Amino acid sequence: MNLELAITQLAEAVKENTAALREILSVGSITATETPAPKKGRASKTAPLTVVETAVKEDLTPEPAPEEPAMPTAEPEPETPEVPDLPVAELRNSLKEVIKGKLLADTEGVIKPIFDALRAKYGVAVIKELTDDQVEAFYGEVLAWG
Repeated sequence: MNLELAITQLAEAVKENTAALREILSVGSITATETPAPKKGRASKTAPLTVVETAVKEDLTPEPAPEEPAMPTAEPEPETPEVPDLPVAELRNSLKEVIKGKLLADTEGVIKPIFDALRAKYGVAVIKELTDDQVEAFYGEVLAWG
């Protein structure tokens, strides 16, 4: 086992233990503020915390729960990417690249029929047949493919 692998495994174990301890603390176990103060006149039997123990203790303090909104909010609509603000010639070239990328990434054959329907909607066989006024709207619909 090399040293880097051992460090990675130990770091992962610490993360898992921290998550488990946070869960236990959030359930309602006794926190440091709820523990009784030591009685006066008796010396503490515990040694002072080391730097590492202090850092771990600080890391384990539970985070406050997020506040619930007073009223339920509507689900945010997914943002559609904006059409780049480019001259029509550059926009047309960018559109070609975006469509090419989407067609190449489509392993399930879903995009090709959508693209064919979109071209039919605009009455063009190829992108260069789009008028300058149609390019931006066409591009916007292509970006909505996801």
